Amino acid sequence: MGNRDKKTDREGGWLRQLISSLGPGLIIAATVFGAGSIITASKAGASAGYSYLWVLALAAVFMITFTKIAAKIGCVGEKSMLGHIEDNYSRGMAVLFGLCCSLICTGFQAGNNINTGVALNALFPFMGIKVWIIVSFLIIMVLIWRSSSFYQLLEKIMTVMVLIMLVCFAGNIVFFFGRIHYGELALGFIPGKVSGWQIIVSMSATTFSIAGAACQSYLVQGKGWTMDNYDKAGRDSTAGIIILSCITAIILITAATILPKGAEITSVLSIAALLKPLLGEFANGLFLLGFFAAVFSSVIANAVIGGTFLADSLKLGKTINDFWVKMFSSIIIALGACVGLIFGSNPIQLTIMAQGATIIGAPLVTVMLMLLSSKESVLGKHKNSKVTTVIGWVAVLWVVFLSVNQILLWNGIAL
Repeated sequence: MGNRDKKTDREGGWLRQLISSLGPGLIIAATVFGAGSIITASKAGASAGYSYLWVLALAAVFMITFTKIAAKIGCVGEKSMLGHIEDNYSRGMAVLFGLCCSLICTGFQAGNNINTGVALNALFPFMGIKVWIIVSFLIIMVLIWRSSSFYQLLEKIMTVMVLIMLVCFAGNIVFFFGRIHYGELALGFIPGKVSGWQIIVSMSATTFSIAGAACQSYLVQGKGWTMDNYDKAGRDSTAGIIILSCITAIILITAATILPKGAEITSVLSIAALLKPLLGEFANGLFLLGFFAAVFSSVIANAVIGGTFLADSLKLGKTINDFWVKMFSSIIIALGACVGLIFGSNPIQLTIMAQGATIIGAPLVTVMLMLLSSKESVLGKHKNSKVTTVIGWVAVLWVVFLSVNQILLWNGIAL
């Protein structure tokens, strides 16, 4: 009896330790998974079936690689990532790096604010989208400014939101598990002919969020981790990205299995409308609840990451609990809410702005992370291994290719 009790205590302690240490990984997962991820995955499934699952797998490998690189930079010492860039390159490069990351986050923020209102209005349709945008903004402000330890609060919020997403989106599979074409699903992980590069670009950008990966450096420092904790940091960031990728894959599989081929998808609500007659009211409610968890968590985490990079680039703070990080995060959320109120329920122009921000900043950020993590002056004996170096530079080429491709698509040129 005594041995069984001890075993239970050990298991309980292990479980509590696992949940508490997953914080940085879950924050990253919640940051990069929002309304854009849901829409692009649904469009990919509806237009190409399971064919683009390889894009998710590739983006996940790149995201895991760069979150581990950033975690290592954060664990190696107390100096921030921008501090290392300034020491090894220049103050101007550090500011440019920070602004690029902040711009990427800010670009997606307004769309997140709008979709938070859309989600709440779908679940509780008695106040209107704009009122819900204001209500969610006020709630987030209270969470940010009334918390004496915002990092710990953020971890708890992200853990709850990600668990809701997992339950809701995975729960939908129960309703059509027997309809999945498993042979075609397996073939979807093998790259093939691409019929729509816009979907590839969008899905890659939402899954391989380089700004989110870079912020892992600050998140591990917020927990006070050192190189003694790096293995744990690597495992936790990997777990977070796998969770994110699995949720995205579930949505793609749902669309590929259930939605009519070529179904018109203009918003998340249009996806829910298509699912409702097929899966029923309960599944439709699950989808909308998961949608809310995705966009609400993304609003908070995305703004915090943007605020962190902006504050550090101006040397005004580098931890989530610092005054100026909270202030800049609040400003980013406020700007997103204002634009959301102006544009109402039409996030099209905001999505274009977000893609533009990604195009401008992503190649620079990936290159700088690779250069920084290859320097002995920064990481010493912990600098990139040969495998990490190869994967990292392949990721750089992929991001540059997608960026050029997006610019060509903007000009009406399709590869």
